[in-house]
Amino acid sequence: MTRKRMIKLLMSVGCDRNHATAGANLCDGSTSHAEIYHRALRWFSFVEDDFTGAVAGTVGSVYG
Repeated sequence: MTRKRMIKLLMSVGCDRNHATAGANLCDGSTSHAEIYHRALRWFSFVEDDFTGAVAGTVGSVYG
């Protein structure tokens, strides 16, 4: 995967350009762009799952 493609993919999942560029710059000879992209997707899914449960618990029930 090229650096430019990595930046576009990260921006498509919600990263702004500066963070996407920083993520693409993490790639070195031992870590590929694809590996960094998959780690970022796992982190985004963890954050989304984590916050949806926490927010619902703190808001309370509408029906009770």
